[in-house]
Amino acid sequence: MRAYLKLSHSRKAYRVSLRDKLEKSYCQQAMAKSAIDRRWINGFMAAGYHSGLITLKELKIECLSAYRSAFRQRMTQVQEVQLERRLCKLCAEEYR
Repeated sequence: MRAYLKLSHSRKAYRVSLRDKLEKSYCQQAMAKSAIDRRWINGFMAAGYHSGLITLKELKIECLSAYRSAFRQRMTQVQEVQLERRLCKLCAEEYR
């Protein structure tokens, strides 16, 4: 039971941290005139997925939520498909 509670706290802390990092990243993207480097945030998301702290579905929801906070609008369908492709690539077993 104790191990489950510890994992639960770790999952929550990771999601809060991820949400903050995603919002900052999207805000930087909104203000930038050129593409920003997303390697750090991609690595952070992949590490969370591979360590079992977050699922692929939860990653997508966090990204969509952060995007909406930063841009004050929803992602377009094309952007959402690109996001899904990026997340699937990050979470693929060969990138582990």
